[in-house]
Amino acid sequence: MDLNEHIRLAGIIRGLADKLSGEDYARIWDEVMALDVDDDEGDDSLSLDDGLPTISDSRSLEVARRKLEGRLETAMMDASTRSLFLRSLDSALDVTLDNDGCRILSKRLGAVWRLLDLPCPAFRLEDVEKARVAMDESHEGLGRLKDFLLDELAASALDGTTPHPVLLVGPPGCGKTSLSVSLASALCGHGHSIIPMAGKSAAFELGGNDQGWSRAGYGSIASAFIQAASLSPIIIFDELDKVGSENRYSRADSVFMDLLQQERAASFTDAFLMLPFDASHAWYIFTANKLEGIPEPLLDRLTVFEMDRYGFGELVAVAQRLVDRRNVKAKCKLKFAPGSLERLVLLSGGQDSSVRPIARAVDRIWSAKAREIAHRPRLRSLVVSSGDVEAVLGGRTRAALIPEGLSVQAGIVNAIGLADGMGAMLPVEVRNAPCPLLDVRILGDVAYDVKEAVMVAVELVDSYADKELFTHLGRVGVNFVHGISMSGASSALAVALAILSDLLGKAVPPQLAVMGGLSMKGCVLPVCGLLARLVGASRQGAREIVLPEANRRDVDALPPALLPDVRLTYVSSFEEAVGHVLPPVQPESPPMKSLERGA
Repeated sequence: MDLNEHIRLAGIIRGLADKLSGEDYARIWDEVMALDVDDDEGDDSLSLDDGLPTISDSRSLEVARRKLEGRLETAMMDASTRSLFLRSLDSALDVTLDNDGCRILSKRLGAVWRLLDLPCPAFRLEDVEKARVAMDESHEGLGRLKDFLLDELAASALDGTTPHPVLLVGPPGCGKTSLSVSLASALCGHGHSIIPMAGKSAAFELGGNDQGWSRAGYGSIASAFIQAASLSPIIIFDELDKVGSENRYSRADSVFMDLLQQERAASFTDAFLMLPFDASHAWYIFTANKLEGIPEPLLDRLTVFEMDRYGFGELVAVAQRLVDRRNVKAKCKLKFAPGSLERLVLLSGGQDSSVRPIARAVDRIWSAKAREIAHRPRLRSLVVSSGDVEAVLGGRTRAALIPEGLSVQAGIVNAIGLADGMGAMLPVEVRNAPCPLLDVRILGDVAYDVKEAVMVAVELVDSYADKELFTHLGRVGVNFVHGISMSGASSALAVALAILSDLLGKAVPPQLAVMGGLSMKGCVLPVCGLLARLVGASRQGAREIVLPEANRRDVDALPPALLPDVRLTYVSSFEEAVGHVLPPVQPESPPMKSLERGA
């Protein structure tokens, strides 16, 4: 049999790999390999089992060309892509055959050979049930996301198309990437690959760097297909919002403009390989913590899904699942007494958007009990009580943060923030001094979004004072006491109330804590991390918490015994919060610290 005919026949067998059983495929492949092949050149490097020969001279290069052309006849690509491949082949092989040139050609053609050899199995209806079982076994909750991914998979299986590229948006630790991996792992024959986007700053990192550069090599996208060993893999681009940029190069995410358009992806060309391959059958799943910073043209090509937050019951189920996984290999099993897992969730500092703090808390319980188990080698099970959980995790409670001297003064309000992964009351201290021009100074270790929240609060209170009190703010100093790192815009309501408290000379009770964002029109906006905030404030001595009306449903989903001694007051507007926290202005009120502008 002629060599080219042998290559063509082997390619046909490879194309049937996903349609044959493992035994039939192995038997047919062995029979094809056993056929006699006419080798006019008398070179062992022509063996199909060896793939392409190592490029060392013009003869081995010609052998490689013949093999590539033969493999192309049965490769998984349409006619236009095959024609483009043949037109590009001469350019791809036009390299000086010195040591560097031979190395580049061997690397280039080796990757192209593997890409041409990849099968392209279709998504099948039976994959939907496998994916559902895998996701349910690995992740608690996230029902809406699971249904979304399964719907995309089922639609693809029914009409034979590729699932739409999707973008999963949610806070760190909410399960975006791990759930995607569970889904991909269940789809046998497709394979998957994860491409971390954090820190990637140039297009060549994804789409390859041509041979003229010192860092010449194919990019992460071609590498992902080779690693997955399939032309229809699930490729996960993790943390898309953390893509960097360098002025010297094109943005890394510019490569996606071609990759996410079916017609262009069918002949995707890596800059190093210089030869096209079909990248249109892969399911591309992107993850991001936020949408800010992602180019609009890229978002237009993606189906965006925003993650739900965990309910308290789901967090408890997550904790139980983590304990069960540890028990599988442990010689001594840990059993949590009734109510102890709930206590673990409350003391973990976990938020309703992330399960990582709960995982760390479970690890700490195991570490704390490991020494006790080591001294009792015959012990097969150990019960963990709520007291044990309190003893291990209770030390993370923050002390009350309001100094005695400040607790009865005007201009001090407890904000409830997230610090070091825990909810905490963080006092906000405000002083308003007479000044003809509005001036704002912010002190403390705060993030940029907190500074924005302060500016919104100042503008809102200045407008309120002009309308209700016939005065204006002057020089406003806002100090976040104790220098605790704080992030998030949920302090806006507390800052606004502190400014008004100082303006009126009326102190706010130190046992009252406030959380909520503000719009410029005075609407109180909901907050995230509600569970951690409520538990943290309660453990620091808060007896009343003012929070957004929009979070009422989230609170109703929590167990009734969570905050037994705390009164919750819901507000939907700044005026409503003022009416509850601060008394109305009386005619005999002392002069307010202000100065008419322009005076």
